[in-house]
Parts: sequence; C-alpha cells; structure tokens
Amino acid sequence: MIPMELTTHSAFGEKTIHAELVSHPKLTPLLMALTTLNGLTQNIVYGEGTTLKLNAEIRLKGHAPVQIENTFAPATP
Repeated sequence: MIPMELTTHSAFGEKTIHAELVSHPKLTPLLMALTTLNGLTQNIVYGEGTTLKLNAEIRLKGHAPVQIENTFAPATP
C-alpha cells in the first residue's frame, strides 16, 4: 500500500485526507488522480468559478522530492 496525504487550506481552515493506494503500475496513477480530484472538489469553498492554486510535493522513498506549483483558472463556457 502507498500512503497518500492531501491537505487543503482555505478561509474556513485546513482539511486533511489520508488514503492508502494500491501499488499497481497501471492503477496507482489513476487512483492518485481520482483521490486528489475528490479531495479538492469536496472542499466547502470549491465552485465552478473558483480559481485553485496548487502547491504540492511528491515524495518517494529513495528519490528527491518533486515540487509542483500551478494555478487553475475557472473554465469559460
């Protein structure tokens, strides 16, 4: 099992989700993406017009951490 922790910060406070993902070459990336998406969209301040700022770090044992920073603007019709 691969432990995963997702923490979101908003004006309403901090929310942390802990999950364990199955270690499978084809399923793990999909499960990680679904868990992350669900964690973000279940946030009380998430809405269609919300801009999300992502600051993430991926850590794997025996490897250097990977830093990710990105901003996602709301979709326009």
